[in-house]
Amino acid sequence: MDLGADWELDTGLYWTDYLEFWDNPSILRVDVRMGWRPNSHVLFSLGVQNAQEEQHPEAGENITGFGGEVRRNVYASLRMSY
Repeated sequence: MDLGADWELDTGLYWTDYLEFWDNPSILRVDVRMGWRPNSHVLFSLGVQNAQEEQHPEAGENITGFGGEVRRNVYASLRMSY
């Protein structure tokens, strides 16, 4: 979504139901990114993935004998074009 001439807001909502084979609980994931474009050549972004939880499982113990956790990811990005 454009919030004006220089600002952008992106959101994503992801849902995965309970997966019996991997013994994963249902997961709701929220991602958000705010971008600022001070001119046509520069884009600065701040974002967060998995905003609502510090971490969640994405592979249960049945998959390979050990599970996997996905943690919250906070990032900054600077893009420059010529």
